[in-house]
Amino acid sequence: MQYSLKEIVNWEREKIVDLPALQRGLVWAPHQVELLWDSILRGFPIGAFALTPVADNKRQLTNTSDRVAQYFLLDGQQRYNAIKAAFTPWADKDEDGNPIRSVLWVEFMPSPNMNSTRRFWIKTVTSAHPWGFANNDSCSVLGWRAYREALKRFTGSEETRIQDVKMTQAWPIKARCPVPFATVMELFEKAESDASFTVEIVSWCKEHETVGVESKDFELVGRTARELFCALKRMKGYRIVANVLQPETLADQDVIDDASLADDGTNSLEQLFTRINTLGTPISPYDLRYSAIKAYWGRIKNANDEIAGTIMPASNLAIFAFRLALTLVSGKRGFVDTPSVQRIRLLSVKGDEENLATCSIVDELYNNGGRRLREIIETVEAALRVYKREGDPTDGLPAVIRTSIILNSPDVYLLLLYMAYKGRIGDFGNVAGIATWLHWFSVEQQKKIVDEIKDVVDYGDLASLKRLVAGLCESRALMYPIEPSEENFLSPRKFLKENNTVCDWESFEAEPWYALFDRIWSQRELVIFATRRYFNEEFRYDPAETKFLTGHNRPWDIDHIIPKSWVSRQGVTMGAYQKVCNAWIWSNGNYAAIPFTMNRSKGNHEDWVYYLDPVRKRELFFDEIFLELKSDKMTFEETMAMSFIEAAHRRMVAMYEEWRKSVIAYLGSK
Repeated sequence: MQYSLKEIVNWEREKIVDLPALQRGLVWAPHQVELLWDSILRGFPIGAFALTPVADNKRQLTNTSDRVAQYFLLDGQQRYNAIKAAFTPWADKDEDGNPIRSVLWVEFMPSPNMNSTRRFWIKTVTSAHPWGFANNDSCSVLGWRAYREALKRFTGSEETRIQDVKMTQAWPIKARCPVPFATVMELFEKAESDASFTVEIVSWCKEHETVGVESKDFELVGRTARELFCALKRMKGYRIVANVLQPETLADQDVIDDASLADDGTNSLEQLFTRINTLGTPISPYDLRYSAIKAYWGRIKNANDEIAGTIMPASNLAIFAFRLALTLVSGKRGFVDTPSVQRIRLLSVKGDEENLATCSIVDELYNNGGRRLREIIETVEAALRVYKREGDPTDGLPAVIRTSIILNSPDVYLLLLYMAYKGRIGDFGNVAGIATWLHWFSVEQQKKIVDEIKDVVDYGDLASLKRLVAGLCESRALMYPIEPSEENFLSPRKFLKENNTVCDWESFEAEPWYALFDRIWSQRELVIFATRRYFNEEFRYDPAETKFLTGHNRPWDIDHIIPKSWVSRQGVTMGAYQKVCNAWIWSNGNYAAIPFTMNRSKGNHEDWVYYLDPVRKRELFFDEIFLELKSDKMTFEETMAMSFIEAAHRRMVAMYEEWRKSVIAYLGSK
């Protein structure tokens, strides 16, 4: 079968093709979307879709309502969504009221120096990058100057937060004359000729004169419009092949017996899906397992995805739910590991008593729109005191740390879910304290520690937990948060040698406190926790998508207070104290989480205005000694070098103590 682009866009609306439960979410990067459309406009083939009849794959249904779609889309979801994106209007919400997170634009004044393989410049704007991307084939992220320029032009203020920018305010800042692709398509459909199309494009550009920064070269706009008109006219005849898999291709997908499975325990449907996604954008182990879960429990997808919301990826939540159910049924010590695809499939058979019990708990969690699972998640959120919105206590746990625990210490978060399911999470003191302790300061494998704590949840109380934690610290499975003092380790001069010009770390690496010292020195999330009152109030930020956790998407930078260039700059001679200053430049005592636009713009000068606001000064633990330091003297004068490392030391200790307060209830004498 062959479909036009317009037919493909209407697949779901006209109940021709639907997405199966096992399909993963959107994973394509902006450059893939942009280059796909350049290919389509040039008439290049983009590969065939793979469809499978709905009637032959009923397990893929995502809810209990009757589906009338004829086919499921087994391969081509990313291309399908990229095609639909061109028809997404420049608006804040779609016709169903859902937020629009990306819009495609067409550049009608491409710069003459664009070194690219493209003929047509399609530009992507997303909620994470409302200013778009660079003019190259890789869609490089833009620097802070472009961010600041964009925010000011979108809203009139450089201090606007990224998440406050609406899609109707945004456009690709590096484009000189952009027009929304959906608008281009509408104007093309109405146009009788390339001349009338060009007139309408020019008219739109004049009406929206704030979009784009260049004076409009309407002769160039006209040339681009005429070329695009011809491409769009050809595109009416563009067809994409869709191969329909015959029922016998996937005949064993509902059969769960040894004869139907490959050596790795997968059936034909899963093998095909895995191979397709291995050859395309790689699929993660969690996504692969979630695809298997959706294949056999398609009914839970909608509830699972909604509950995951702004807390974690949907695949992670589903794995947590199944691990929780498997653990509750197993009756064994500790938590059950992440189930394999084969284990997930075998559960769906419900053949033996254990499988039946596990499925019963899964149903309990997800029935009624996932009410029970939602209650458990909300209980954990409340116990952690996660800061989510204005009005919450500002000393609550920053949401990004909660999400970091989920992504980087999943066994710790599973423990919290288990405690909430058992109704015991309130019995063990400061939950954020114990969770961050395990998250940041575990020495042994976290699961071993968490498995022991599970026994306390089952049979003990807070006193039992204190005894267990003391034992874990004694055995050095968990770092004991000692009180900072001269005797322990926290004396900056203690590490110095050679007339105070070098830090002597190696001589202390065997000391029992050294590992803790190293974590305090380098665990950047500790900076966020310690300055959480400022952080929560300033950013009010909950990472809805994991891509927001990457450096160029988040609205803050964790970066140096004293610039690193003060102690290490190419072509600049440094003083005798360069090595010791350079060591402490990288300590947490010299880090703060501040708006990325502020950090990237303050440069390398002695400019402390931002830190001297009375509230920020207190909440960021800013030490006034920094005011006395000079870039041209710090590595040359012993007094100034020592002032710097002592100030960084004091600040590091103060931030560590801010966290240490949260675990005081668990500490004995040491």
